Amino acid sequence: MFDGIGTAVAALAQPDVVGIVLLASVIGLVAGVLPGLGNVQAMAMALPFTFGMDRVSAIYFLSAICASATFGGSVPAILINVPGTPASAATTIEGYPMAKRGEGNRALAISATASVMGGLVGIGVLVVSIPFVKWAALLFGPPETFMLVLLGLITIAYAIQGNIIRGLAISGIGVLLSLIGYASVTGVYRFSLGSKHYLWDGIEQVAFLTGVFGLSEAIQLGMKGRVVAHAEEVALGGFHGTLQGIIDTFRYPLTFVRSSVIGVIVGIAPGVGGSVSNVVAYAMTAQISKDPLIGKGSVEGLVACESANNATYGGDAIPTLAFGIPGSLAMAILLGGLNLHGVPVGPWLMREHMEIVWVVVFGLLAGTVVSCVGGLLLARWLARITLISTSLLVPTIVVLILTGAYAIRQNFWDVVVAILSGIFGYFLTRHGFSLLPLIIGFLLGAVAEQAFIQSLHISEGSLSIFFSHPLSLLLFLGVVATGLYPVFQRLVVKGVL
Repeated sequence: MFDGIGTAVAALAQPDVVGIVLLASVIGLVAGVLPGLGNVQAMAMALPFTFGMDRVSAIYFLSAICASATFGGSVPAILINVPGTPASAATTIEGYPMAKRGEGNRALAISATASVMGGLVGIGVLVVSIPFVKWAALLFGPPETFMLVLLGLITIAYAIQGNIIRGLAISGIGVLLSLIGYASVTGVYRFSLGSKHYLWDGIEQVAFLTGVFGLSEAIQLGMKGRVVAHAEEVALGGFHGTLQGIIDTFRYPLTFVRSSVIGVIVGIAPGVGGSVSNVVAYAMTAQISKDPLIGKGSVEGLVACESANNATYGGDAIPTLAFGIPGSLAMAILLGGLNLHGVPVGPWLMREHMEIVWVVVFGLLAGTVVSCVGGLLLARWLARITLISTSLLVPTIVVLILTGAYAIRQNFWDVVVAILSGIFGYFLTRHGFSLLPLIIGFLLGAVAEQAFIQSLHISEGSLSIFFSHPLSLLLFLGVVATGLYPVFQRLVVKGVL
């Protein structure tokens, strides 16, 4: 279980890595404060700039950004009633009324304390699960790996889209894009569009990811504009309010535990994320709470919101690190970072690179703690960032994305890929498609192909290998059950069953 922990701790003790973690936490915090952005966009923009870093530093950098944006989103949600990220949507219900009563610092302290504690619960669950998922990972050979990727694709396709046909179509596009270029197993050069050089290694992952996530979001901001928040002054309440908020968080241990557990469970579910856990935990608390201030600035409601959305990251990381199936969009970007730095994703990660697992754990922990402490101290000034005009914000994002795409290989066509993928990502989101099935297909398509061909080589061409292994058969039954569930559900609705 503790293999590689020494490497991760030794790296974190280095001054340059500490500086990288602090910088990443600030980047994530600011991205969270800015409405319309968040950890996904911040990680997408930062990904190309990790190319010159060593492997451990780069993963610390991305992990800290991933964990630090959520509390940042709570700052404008509490002070000016504008959620910085979707994971802070329910926070506005209780946080802003407290700020209007002159309890802004108290609300921020509750948010920071609950966020840190919820993050610790989520990361604690991740650490406790490592021996079990590591043991499970050892059971996976090529047949099991192929079936796992297939199950992940079909599960995410249905869970995210709600329409399995639409979800599978987007996943299929991602798989097809991943097959462009030279096939390492068969030696075939595919879908090159006549290019003899550029597409030899396939589509550049960083350019594609930064375009799909970062540039598409910039296009959305530019197309619809962002309503600049009113700089309405709210009284913060001074240091006494901060101390009171920290104490308040510990007055509701059952609410905290229940909401943190909800956050972890939602995180493990593929592709759901903190926006769902934030709302679900708050809704459950609102139903059973006897606090008369629920909906009007309740401490208990705020504790529920903020502990759930931060606990989600620990749950997100479990399927990501164990099986290469990202639990959220942010974890999909993290997988892209692992690929960029030569770390194998999937069941191989815990077999061969336990130090990377611990780097992710400590990176999430550091990002959570640093962002919450720093954000609490700088909240008054951070809230003013929300007043930045879209006309300044969008060009800055575009320049960073295109610069990063070009910087990795100094290839102009990488910039073209980033632009085209950004337009494609905007088109998908504009028409109600989720980007996660696309990214899962793109990142895992080649893995599935390799596992499939290896399985056939082992069995001398017989497909029975996928059904003769117990775990592979179990995963196949899961694929069938997931695929048939929408049909069964429709028959029930129509009264046939």
